[in-house]
Amino acid sequence: MEIKILNINLYKSILIVFFIFSFAFHSSSQELILKEFKHLEGNTTARIYRKRDVNGQNCAVLIIKHNFKNYTIETGKGYEALEEKTGETWVWLSPDEYRVVIRRAGYIPFEFNLRDKLKELETYELTITDEFGNIIIHASKAVIWLDDKIIGNDSCTIQLKKGEYRIKATKENFYDEEINVILNPGETKNINLNPKPILGNLIINSSPSGAKVYINNKLNDQQTPSSISLLIGQYNIQIQKDGYLSIKRDISILENKNTNLDLTLQQDPANIIQKHKKQSHIWLSSAISFAGVGTYSLIRSNMLYKDYQNAGSDASEIRKKIERLDIISPVAYGISGLSTIGFIIKSSKQQKLKKQYNLQLSSFQNNLYFTMKCDF
Repeated sequence: MEIKILNINLYKSILIVFFIFSFAFHSSSQELILKEFKHLEGNTTARIYRKRDVNGQNCAVLIIKHNFKNYTIETGKGYEALEEKTGETWVWLSPDEYRVVIRRAGYIPFEFNLRDKLKELETYELTITDEFGNIIIHASKAVIWLDDKIIGNDSCTIQLKKGEYRIKATKENFYDEEINVILNPGETKNINLNPKPILGNLIINSSPSGAKVYINNKLNDQQTPSSISLLIGQYNIQIQKDGYLSIKRDISILENKNTNLDLTLQQDPANIIQKHKKQSHIWLSSAISFAGVGTYSLIRSNMLYKDYQNAGSDASEIRKKIERLDIISPVAYGISGLSTIGFIIKSSKQQKLKKQYNLQLSSFQNNLYFTMKCDF
């Protein structure tokens, strides 16, 4: 009597262990999911590629569409032929076939009942998927987040189980863009995220107007007065106009705010040669510097042609620019940190020159300027 009771208890224990093992196995295994089974009316695959079963009946073709690899296919009666294609498998089956089983490691076997569903020379489609879908995300130059975790930059593809997910793209000085995505098994979703810029406005007025605008050393296509939309942040602004000293400013652009710059340009006090159209004067200035060799830093002249002409510190360059229209030619000499001015009178126009010299010494920003005026 005691032995029987022991055997019964042992039997119960084995059943409990088996039940626990089976439950653990199934709970840790994944499932293949049926998406669709349909008759492809008008599809001639089974008629074009005819095969017969062992009983001489014409086979039906079952096209199994899937999004996974590494699997096996079993049938109740055995298939007559099988061909692997990209993303699908063609199986020739007897019209009397009653089931198809798909096995894959780590998944519960998928079994589908085919009883009374197949006919000779007809084609059918069975679509199954694993539990995963794909999300393809594009977000140019942005950081990509999935449920508050960074998963990539610029673009990425992720495989996820069925569910709802929050996708976000972040970019410095841009508004975050976020979207909720519901993903189904076997589904592929393409997501494009384009964060919008956070802008402010820069308004520049200058006196005189028409100055060039440089932003972080890059020439802007607008001249003053100008209104320019910029990303929020810090910038270096410079405005330039011929004949005037350039002005630089560091500014901050704030979200949806105007940053105003009202600037007054100062005439450039560099060495100037100017010939007035009516008075026929030539002004010649030379800086006397106490460091280095005295030379022209900049020469400007409007002579007979309205616009200013610039010449560098080379006296020969100055001659090329002004000798054509002036009746005198300036020559510069640099000796021991001092610069000296000389004149060469053109013989063809010598009779027109009236010798009147006004000598003047003046200072500007710690440099002495020597000015000579010639009237003729």
